[in-house]
This record gives sequence, structure tokens and C-alpha cells, in this order.
Amino acid sequence: MSDRLLQLGIFALLAAGLVVLTLTDKGTTEYVSLLGPLAAGLLVVQRVEKRSDHQDEVLTEIHHNTNGVLTKRIRDAVQAALDEREQR
Repeated sequence: MSDRLLQLGIFALLAAGLVVLTLTDKGTTEYVSLLGPLAAGLLVVQRVEKRSDHQDEVLTEIHHNTNGVLTKRIRDAVQAALDEREQR
């Protein structure tokens, strides 16, 4: 939710600046050419950080599953298969 609010805030600031410059008959080309890429960069950085956090969560889960939990599940499955084979 805060990501959307930040994006909305950046858009509102850009739009307000553009409106003010237009109403005062100032040139908007420099404003847009300077702040457009800056705003895009901020949004890209925010997106990358969000994806990085998600990747950290996934890697933590993988690390947890491969260090002990998965080994125990494999041993239990093998033991169950062996027990089933012995009962035949």
C-alpha cells in the first residue's frame, strides 16, 4: 500500500509542478526532461528493492528446507517405502 502512496505522491508533485509552470507561462520542457527520468528512476529503485526483499524471503525458505527439514522428510519417505516393502 505504501508503494502506491509513494507513486501517487511522486505523480502529484510532478503534476503540480507542471501546472504551476504552465499557469505562470514558464517553459515546462526542462522541468519534464529533468524530473521525468528522476521519477522513473525512483520508481525503478523502489521496484528493485521490493523484488530483492521477496527474493531474500524465498532464499531463506529454500535454505530452511534444505538444511534439515528436507533431509528429515526424505528419511521418513524412504523409511515408509521400506516398511511398505517389508510388509509384502
